[in-house]
Order: sequence, then C-alpha cells, then structure tokens
Amino acid sequence: RVRDIDKLRLALLYTLRYQKEVEEKGTLQQIERLLPSSPLPGAYLTSTAADDHPLPRPHNYPELLLSVCGTQHRTPQSDLFNRGVNAVLSQGLKGFSTKGNDNAYMLHEPLLARILKQVDKGKLPEDKYPYRPCASYKTAVDTIRSLKRGPSELIVFIVGGSTYAECRVVDNFNERNKQMRVVLGATALLSSAAFLESIAARAEAKKAASSGAA
Repeated sequence: RVRDIDKLRLALLYTLRYQKEVEEKGTLQQIERLLPSSPLPGAYLTSTAADDHPLPRPHNYPELLLSVCGTQHRTPQSDLFNRGVNAVLSQGLKGFSTKGNDNAYMLHEPLLARILKQVDKGKLPEDKYPYRPCASYKTAVDTIRSLKRGPSELIVFIVGGSTYAECRVVDNFNERNKQMRVVLGATALLSSAAFLESIAARAEAKKAASSGAA
C-alpha cells in the first residue's frame, strides 16, 4: 500500500518537472484531485511559537509549491529540471555514479561531491567561490596551488540547510581521503517533512501579509 506522504512526494516532483505542461494543459487540477483531501497524520507546522498548526491538506500542495518554487523562482544555473539538453549532457550526467551502488535512487551525486574533488586537487574556481583576501590566506592558497592539493582541513557550511545525501558525501569523502578532513555544518538538516513545513510557513506568511495589507 502506497502511503499518502509518498503520493504527495511523487505528485510534487511531477509538478516541478512538468510545470509547463501542467499549467498549459490544466492537469494541475487533475493532480490535486488525485491527492488525499484529509490532513496527513501527525503533519504539523512546528516552527511557530506556541501552538502547532496543521499543515495544508495534500491536495493544496501542488499549487503552493509552484507559487514558491516554480520556474519563475529558479535561475537557469540552479534549475535541475529545465536546463536544456546541452546542460544535461555536459553537467547533469556527471552527477551520476554507479560505483558501489545497487540502489537506483542513490545514483545521483550532489554538487558538493564535485566541489570537494576540486578542493582536494587545488582547482576550486575563484570566480564561483571567491575568498576574503588577507595576507595569510593568500599564502595558503598559493601553497595549495603549488602542491596541487587541498588543505588538510576544510569546513563546509551550507546556509539554508544540508540534505542527508550531502552528509553521506562528506562521510564517504572522509573515509576514502586521509589527506583532507571535511567538517560539514548547516543552518538545518533538510528532509521532505522539513520541506513541506517550509512551504506551509511561506504560505502562512503570504496569507498574513495579504490580510495585513487589507
């Protein structure tokens, strides 16, 4: 039996991937009708102060998702779904690896994995990852470049939150690489439940703002 939360996850992924078709052909309403209209069990928005507020019902989520994460809110560089064939061929396929993986859902390699490899080889592009200029740091960078390897320790901090997949990347990197140790930090640990909460919080904020303006 398929759980309601898994039905919702699949519907949201489909809505993001095929947003143009969903909007042009009017299939958004069809998707919403296929989702449960009753609240998800135990699904509450806990980021508010005193009382827990129920999350929106599943059939309301596709429209909420597009209002927050639709193509109009994504840059071409960050859009994993609609970057075009050339971008997928040149970059997207590099994000998949079958080494030691029998699970098809674990084949995607997060961007963090490629960044760590670049740092380890001393080839992190400064135009994309600038650093704060100072005398001691410049000396360290020059040394890294001359040795063509990364520093012995690296702290990665992700503002907005880290995923479980990125935690796994860092753990695997540290296990295989004895020359550089990576410490991962973030403002939050992201999950699908946290993502649903963030969309609900954004919807509540919009609703409160519109009510205040009225």
